[in-house]
Amino acid sequence: AERAEPPEEGPGLREAAAQFRLNPAVAAELWGYKAILADNRRSVRAMGQLAEADRAALLNQLSTETQQAMVERLGPEAFQYYIRSGAGKWLWE
Repeated sequence: AERAEPPEEGPGLREAAAQFRLNPAVAAELWGYKAILADNRRSVRAMGQLAEADRAALLNQLSTETQQAMVERLGPEAFQYYIRSGAGKWLWE
């Protein structure tokens, strides 16, 4: 499958890691969460038997869980820095 985004850390993550003196590998790891989230969203959207409300709830849960995992890896301050940069919109698309 083709990727629309480059396989690097993505905008904002590298900067957040540097700003908060985190291991640069953390940014690369978290960038991988974007592809995992996208794959999981595609799977949920393909479940034709789900009611729309159930589908929306599952999609919301995926975003919430991904956000929580990112906060745990980055720390709350670095995560807020990343979100304020505008680069984390993919979490809720």
